[in-house]
Amino acid sequence: MLILGAAATPLPGHAFGEEPDEETEQHPPSAYKFDYSIHDPNTNDIKSQWEHRDGDLVKGAYKLLEPDGSTRLVEYTADKDNGFHATVTREDGDREPQEPPSGSAFPSGLDDY
Repeated sequence: MLILGAAATPLPGHAFGEEPDEETEQHPPSAYKFDYSIHDPNTNDIKSQWEHRDGDLVKGAYKLLEPDGSTRLVEYTADKDNGFHATVTREDGDREPQEPPSGSAFPSGLDDY
């Protein structure tokens, strides 16, 4: 026959059943900024994005070249009171639509997955 037992010991300064003092952690408002862009004429991958956060407000935009040659611009804001809101605009392109590059991006034998 096997008998197992366990004992619990309260943490120093706390008795069983007693709630520990609640401490509220104070953090400064969140803030960040980032941006990036890609312009790869070999794959026709042309896009950019920026985003800024100051406290609960986030603002940003991204822009990309569509396969038909047009440009899509999405500008957005988000906050805890109003949620996420985006405005999408499209500019007709002054270039011919581009075909995607031929061939697979994966080594032979992997494109079946």
